[in-house]
Order: sequence, then C-alpha cells, then structure tokens
Amino acid sequence: MTDFGRRAGVGDMLKSVYDQNADNVVDSVPAHKTTHQSGGADALNVTALVGTTPRAIQGDATPGRVERCMEVYIMDGSNADTINVSTLTSWNGDTIAMQDNLGKGGDETNYALDGDGFTLTIKAAGLTGNAVGVLSFSITGSTCGTVYNMIATALNNDIVVLLSHATDGTQLDLTAAVDLGLLSLNVTYLTDE
Repeated sequence: MTDFGRRAGVGDMLKSVYDQNADNVVDSVPAHKTTHQSGGADALNVTALVGTTPRAIQGDATPGRVERCMEVYIMDGSNADTINVSTLTSWNGDTIAMQDNLGKGGDETNYALDGDGFTLTIKAAGLTGNAVGVLSFSITGSTCGTVYNMIATALNNDIVVLLSHATDGTQLDLTAAVDLGLLSLNVTYLTDE
C-alpha cells in the first residue's frame, strides 16, 4: 500500500496477505498468525485466561477458595451468664446477625458455646461457604482490662475460637469475662467458595 504516492512502513496491508486468491477483493478472514494462543486456530482457550476461572490462593493450591476477614463482637447477654455475639465483615467476610443470650451449652443456628463457656463456634450456617482454614486471628479490643491469648481454627466447616488468660493460661469462661466488658476479635479465614 502507498500513502499519497509514498511507500508506507510496517503495518502495510499487503495483497499477499489480504487478497490471497488475487481476485482484487479483501479476503473476509485473513490468515491467523502463529502467535495466537492456540497457534492460529479460531477458538481461544478461555479457561487459561486470567479472571475466567477460579484461581488457587498461593500456598493453598485449591481453585475456588476465598479469603475473608471479619470482626467478632462478644458482649454481655441480656440474661445472666450469657453472651451476645455477632460478626461484621472487615474485608470480604461474613456479617452474621446478633445472637443474644447464648449460654453455656447453647447451640443456635449460627453460633454455639460449649458447656464450660470456653469455646465459641461460629457455625458454617452463617458463613459464605465452609471454613477450610484460619489464616490469622487477633484480639482487637478488650474493655475489661485483662490480657488474653486467642486461638482460632477451622473445624468441621466452622470457625472455633478459644481464649485464655495471658498470665496463667487458664481457659476463659466467656460468660464471666464479658461481665467486665466487650471483647472484639479479628479472624481472617478461607472458605471453599
């Protein structure tokens, strides 16, 4: 091709490429270049393109897993010897409605508390997908003035939280601890969807 009588450079529409049968009409589909993903075939394999299929989280290697983060709030329940618990998303996490008056041995739709008041379970019923791992956890607030340690893990598709006294390691009865003030926790976790 020419540009007002001058020879054009790279990118010229050459007859040898665009009119391969020499009928002076541009071919409807020029030949594919071998640099296309599938080596020149019309169909592209979209499953190999970023963003079209679930990708594995590095270190987990299972496609479709989702990282989430939520705040857990535990405070004194309306009735004696109970807790009020709720969660709020802090990043892509689950917001689960408040459950008031969860006592020792209580087993509600979204939360459970063991018979000693030590272990709080955030049940899969309230989560988006099943919990398959807890990546990190921390105590973000305690208005009772006591220093606690925290453990959180994924167990049977649920998230299980256990707190203990930092000084002597004894497990913490949540129903008694919240009499002194609010506890807030942060949990980063993986779900299977």
